[in-house]
Amino acid sequence: MRQPDGDFLIRRADVRDAAVIAAHRARMFHDIDEISDKAFEDFRKASQAWTERALESGEYIGWLAALKGEPDKVVAGAGVQLRQAPPHPCRPPRDGAFAKGRHAIVLNGTARLLRFSWGNAEEILSWIPAGAAFHSRSRCRRI
Repeated sequence: MRQPDGDFLIRRADVRDAAVIAAHRARMFHDIDEISDKAFEDFRKASQAWTERALESGEYIGWLAALKGEPDKVVAGAGVQLRQAPPHPCRPPRDGAFAKGRHAIVLNGTARLLRFSWGNAEEILSWIPAGAAFHSRSRCRRI
């Protein structure tokens, strides 16, 4: 468990955390009005089943934060889905370089504690280890 500066402990997620990750994910989509009240529970259950499988297979890697004084209370998380990608050009081009291999697609970055504001989103994403490949439609870069 990593102890960054501040009030949080950060640890890698495992399959036992699938329910928490799924609840954060469902709440994130509900909060931005992409999942209705009616669909919320079905979406959460489907997300939990996917997360369990993906954590077991290594397709999904997640990090969870808890308050230092309450290590069992998860208050935020970040996660990536790993995928194999064929070689393709970087956008914008970089001296003939191209992207290949595994890519990490950021799926989650959530905070469910009032004093842990969305201004901390950059910190949440910084939990993803340096050197992980990140791919977007417009560019490829290292994070």
